Amino acid sequence: TKEGEFNIVHGVAFDTHRRQVFVADRENGRIQVFRTDGELVAVWPSEFVTPSARMNRERPWPAHLSAVAYSGFFDLLFSIEGSTVVTRRPDSGTVVKSWEWLKEDGWPHDIDLGVNAKEPVLMVAELDSKQVRQFQLDLSWLGYR
Repeated sequence: TKEGEFNIVHGVAFDTHRRQVFVADRENGRIQVFRTDGELVAVWPSEFVTPSARMNRERPWPAHLSAVAYSGFFDLLFSIEGSTVVTRRPDSGTVVKSWEWLKEDGWPHDIDLGVNAKEPVLMVAELDSKQVRQFQLDLSWLGYR
């Protein structure tokens, strides 16, 4: 699929400061970035997605870029790319940190970032396990305590 087009849109996040929209282009394994007027700004292919995993009907998500979530407080974009949670700079797409955490069960479907007792919490909705997993994030590597 050409840049600016999609093969299953699977998540959208909005950065009000930059007036940009981040789109999880699931089957193409990339994040596409648009201005709010619809102009394509950038395409960030994932290095964490395994296209050959599409053939595995029991565990297809390693081939998917499943979801995106933007945190204006931390000015970071979080995504689920294959079996990896990825943190990117929203102005460049540069990968800042990644965590491989997903187990055999689950099938990640959506992601969001919240705050629990003043600490960042990553929440991932999973299809197969029919649950939302919550992960306390240690962002001390960014200078946050």
